[in-house]
Amino acid sequence: MRVVQVLGTNGAGKSTLLRALVQRDGAPSLHHRDLLGAPGGLFTVLARLHLVLVGDYVRANNTPGADRLRSKRHLLEALDHAVELAQAFEAHMVWEGIILMTRQYLPEYLARGLTPLYIVLDVLDETAFERLALRSGRPRTELKHQGGIVVARAKSVRRLAEWLAIQRGAEVVWLTSALSPEKMAQCVVEELAAHDHV
Repeated sequence: MRVVQVLGTNGAGKSTLLRALVQRDGAPSLHHRDLLGAPGGLFTVLARLHLVLVGDYVRANNTPGADRLRSKRHLLEALDHAVELAQAFEAHMVWEGIILMTRQYLPEYLARGLTPLYIVLDVLDETAFERLALRSGRPRTELKHQGGIVVARAKSVRRLAEWLAIQRGAEVVWLTSALSPEKMAQCVVEELAAHDHV
């Protein structure tokens, strides 16, 4: 089973990519699992694509993924529930979120017998900033303080992806923001199909 972790700075298109996977599947279903005291114990199952997404990517929600879970304990609990669902549906699991941009989850994947695939959304800083302004509905002048955060996180994503690929030999796929969400979703599906071992 693969665990697909989507990496990218704020506004890179992580949630948009997962919503494009939902559209591509065409018949998503939501599953709720209680996470001890944590909000957002929802999982989106895409049976046709053989994917389980951590979070609600069916209904409109500003923070559908792992960022709703604020502690490592809740994240690991969500990981275990997603793995159970993925096994039941013979699927891979997919998650995204700024909170996952750390090295600490690779050992957790390996301990569970999961093969990680990292999808890196490489976006121009200006593009990410524009998306954040559109998402918030506020003028760009009110969001200037987020510009530094976007740039810093983009650099962190690149360093993490390079470390995973070079130091750990992990499979890392880079997608550019020039691709449409539909094309990015197609790339993810093709990448999984090329190395399919659910």
